[in-house]
Amino acid sequence: LVRNKEGVMQRFPLPAQAIHALRCVFADHRGTIWFGSDHGVYRCRPERPEIILLTQKDGLVGNQVHAIWESPDHRLWFATHQGASCLY
Repeated sequence: LVRNKEGVMQRFPLPAQAIHALRCVFADHRGTIWFGSDHGVYRCRPERPEIILLTQKDGLVGNQVHAIWESPDHRLWFATHQGASCLY
């Protein structure tokens, strides 16, 4: 996946297992890109090349993330097949 921000192309090297299981994509107010999948949620910070996978071990109610939403107070909510989680 690639993002074009102000003429600069930035590549997000998601693992192959993530690409085949993606359900949603969300950019928060800081520019962090979140990818909801069947395996959890992948976090991609523009200033770092690493991609982190967050799962039930990290506090998600379930690993199938169907939607991501940011509240007005900048909390991130993740809708899973087992309910909603607020992690940040």
